Amino acid sequence: MNQLQEDFNAPDTMKPWFMASFGLAIGTVILISGRLGDVYGIKNILLGGYVWTIIWSLLSGISYYDRQDGAAMYICCRAFQGAGMAFVLPNILGAAGRVFTPQTLRKKLVFGFIGLSAPLGGWLGVFMSGVIAVRTDRWDWNYYAFAIFAFVGCAITYISFPEIHVIRQDDGSRQHVDWMGGFLGITSLTLFNFSWNQAPVVGWQSAYIIVLLIIGFVMFFGFVYWELKVAKNPLIPPAILENPKLVATLSTIFLGWGAFGINLYHTYTMYQDFRHYSPFAAGAGLSPAPPMGLLAAISCSLLIGPRTVELILVGSMLAFTGASIILCTTTVHESYFRNTFGAWILGPFGMDWSFPAGSILLSEELPPHLQGMAGSLVSIMMNYGISIMLGVAGTIEVELLKQRPEDTYRAWRGAEYYAVGISGLATVIALVSGRKAIWAYITGKEVPMPEVYDEEKHELVRAPTKVSLASSPTPKSISSLES
Repeated sequence: MNQLQEDFNAPDTMKPWFMASFGLAIGTVILISGRLGDVYGIKNILLGGYVWTIIWSLLSGISYYDRQDGAAMYICCRAFQGAGMAFVLPNILGAAGRVFTPQTLRKKLVFGFIGLSAPLGGWLGVFMSGVIAVRTDRWDWNYYAFAIFAFVGCAITYISFPEIHVIRQDDGSRQHVDWMGGFLGITSLTLFNFSWNQAPVVGWQSAYIIVLLIIGFVMFFGFVYWELKVAKNPLIPPAILENPKLVATLSTIFLGWGAFGINLYHTYTMYQDFRHYSPFAAGAGLSPAPPMGLLAAISCSLLIGPRTVELILVGSMLAFTGASIILCTTTVHESYFRNTFGAWILGPFGMDWSFPAGSILLSEELPPHLQGMAGSLVSIMMNYGISIMLGVAGTIEVELLKQRPEDTYRAWRGAEYYAVGISGLATVIALVSGRKAIWAYITGKEVPMPEVYDEEKHELVRAPTKVSLASSPTPKSISSLES
């Protein structure tokens, strides 16, 4: 980001956009991309997403040659690149939800290792970008490399991905996509996110920021009304919106991953802007993430179940909170191993415990024809949380800098205190939501049965107390795919 800022002659306040634009696109387009996979075929949407990603990855690299308006072009290309990945992630989750039997160790391992891709892939990305920056001084090769890896993913998908049939309606016709709901939802989320991330650049006194923010709020409430009262085939099943436990789970993931986004961005600003690490050393600073991510993925797969899922979710939020506390108490002249090293021992547990817990919970409480939507909801909370909270943290930094322009470290720490606050709030929500199941587990009493989706009633109902999810019959739509 420092090289981008220098090459494009961009202001400091624009730097967060270099990272936030990608998350903005993922967090909004995912609202409809999972549903498109359910309707038009998961494999088809996956391949289309990869092709789109390849095109815009190449264009992101080509923006290197535009030094006059390159920053704007780069940010736009990154957003479209994120839109491509928005069609990939939820449909991979949807495929895993469709193919693997609920509550089996195999399904838990699959979701755990998909979650591992966050710390492992993220570390490889930032480490190799540091290598490219040091060895070539050409940041555009990061995006040419991105295009190459996307092409490999596309080829693997085309050759080896299973043909997952599209589940049709009772009369045999294709399911429908709620295009109006998609328009209202994506537009409202985009405007709201844009306002928060652009405000630190131009200031909250700019009239168009306030106008766009208000329009975003109005369209969001219009989206909720449309989904609950009007839509015949809503993007988000009303049973999800009306279920306090699932809403609490998604809110927890939103806040926890928002804190993670702040921590990731501020770790690198600490490394490079305050401690003046080289790009290579800054990439190496996240070296604890892959092994800790692997440990977290395996441990989560072995521990998670109907009796422990709420406990796993609370543990993940405690990991996010602990990492935030470590970072907000670090000082510029402390050694790497004394403080920031510990933050990235804990951080991967937040990622790799919250993601499988949320994904499995939603996957097993929604019917097979909505598995793509289940993946979308978790992915929306993760990526939109990262993007929007970066904008809020940026506003905090700008306001603190107005008070003491020379004290940039105070502004940095203020944003980290905010990360502590939202991750702590996520922990409280997870504790309150799962208090009965957690207390039952601690005392050894019978755990209340979770709610499951009744396909005949089209709503979430309480499962019979004598039937455990681990021994419940396998749905025909899943058993027919196991072979």
